[in-house]
Amino acid sequence: MATLESEADPANQRAEILNKIKQQKIAAVKDFNDKKTKQQINLVRGILRVVLMSFIYAWGFYGIATL
Repeated sequence: MATLESEADPANQRAEILNKIKQQKIAAVKDFNDKKTKQQINLVRGILRVVLMSFIYAWGFYGIATL
């Protein structure tokens, strides 16, 4: 009977709900940070690709201009 009384107690229910909300918030923040990190990596990779291709084209055009 003690478990039924504790389950029906609004204070215990409130504490359980707040604990679940806190865990969900932590999971959501972690998920957001993971996605943010992946997006930053992809952005840096894209920038490096553009810069590298720019140098290659500049070198190629410089080579053509010196012919």
